[in-house]
Amino acid sequence: MVRSFSNSHDELWLVDVKGTEPPRLLSKPNEEAVYERPEWSPDGRSIYALSDAGRDLAAPACIDIATGRLTYVVEPEFDVDETALDPTGQRLAYVLNRDGEAEIIIRTLESGAERTIGGLPPGALYAYWQNGLAWDRAGEQLAISWTASRASPNVYVNFSSDPNAHQATRAGGLHVNPSRLPEPEHVQYPTFDGRQIPALYYAPGSGPGSLPPCVVFVHGGPEGQYRPTFQPLVQYLASAGFAVLAPNVRGSSGYGRPYMRLDDVRKRMDSVRDLAHAAYWLRDSGRADPARIAVYGGSYGGFMVLAALTTYPELWAAGVDLVGIANFVTFLENTGPWRRHLREAEYGSLANDRDFLTSISPITSVEKIRAPLLVIHGANDPRVPIGEAEQMVERLRALGRTVEFIRLEDEGHQIAKMKNKLIVFPTAVRFLRRHLMGESATS
Repeated sequence: MVRSFSNSHDELWLVDVKGTEPPRLLSKPNEEAVYERPEWSPDGRSIYALSDAGRDLAAPACIDIATGRLTYVVEPEFDVDETALDPTGQRLAYVLNRDGEAEIIIRTLESGAERTIGGLPPGALYAYWQNGLAWDRAGEQLAISWTASRASPNVYVNFSSDPNAHQATRAGGLHVNPSRLPEPEHVQYPTFDGRQIPALYYAPGSGPGSLPPCVVFVHGGPEGQYRPTFQPLVQYLASAGFAVLAPNVRGSSGYGRPYMRLDDVRKRMDSVRDLAHAAYWLRDSGRADPARIAVYGGSYGGFMVLAALTTYPELWAAGVDLVGIANFVTFLENTGPWRRHLREAEYGSLANDRDFLTSISPITSVEKIRAPLLVIHGANDPRVPIGEAEQMVERLRALGRTVEFIRLEDEGHQIAKMKNKLIVFPTAVRFLRRHLMGESATS
């Protein structure tokens, strides 16, 4: 079993379910490392897992049960997303993360021979709440949960004798020609300290030759990564004439532990500076109208929206905050205790960092917000409680700012129900059309 202290610090334990032996720690004490997808070898002598113990990048590892010794099966130069050991113990599937795009490799453990699975559109595993890989009992077929920029999530299957994977399900028909959907461009832009920030850029659909409005689309986490997966809202914005830039600012996963640690605690606002430099790059590269750039994000991305609007108010024409953090102090006070424990390693603690957390909270500088803001929140959110949205909306209304609020009584931290999606996302698009394209509220 895995015991987590933060998103980047796990312990791996061996637990006797009969209770005849005490639990035994297999990982090194006090070592910051992850241990994901642990699986037994068929002979019960070792465990295969995804780990970054002693490394900057996660890789497939084998851990000897008797000694606790960890050895890496392979040490690629890219982060590995997931591993899956076949039931016979002969082959290991692992997934490379190449700047967001995934590549699935099957390795024969005895010989070290590898083959890459073809036949998949450029994309990544669809594995938000479940494993993205699964072997059949004979170890001859690998099922793959996959999504791409122009393809909604489906299951593909690869047979051991076939170099390619083949689509096995036909879920989520788009009712549009996929070739009409834009494929994002992998780009990088310079930020304040000379680093290059990776991002995906969606060019707008056909329209007038003038510079387009743009939505900077910020992922949550913060240890997340925007990848070339199917994003209906982003595709719709692009088809409606918006450019979309989805940056992986410092603190994102997929680029190694050092990059992911660049926004921890006192370095929090450096990631917001990366957002500002996204707007500068859009302006200087001629990819967007600098007077019509909005920022959109959910969860931690919602904090980034509010922080961007309060820290760089002159850059943004509008903002959309979905279940975002407005006040780190009240967030940590009111979120679930288990969640507070996990997030304090990233954000800082109330005991040691209260004054700093207050200083960087968007609510502290709410009067600086100039741009119109749409706030969306589920009333039953256990991670980011509804009070975060309510205090932000209350203050903005008292200041006479332009703010719209959608409170969803039957949602939590996700907009999960179709009836609510059909309210929230069209409203968000109309809001952006109104404030970036000058359309009327009824259009």
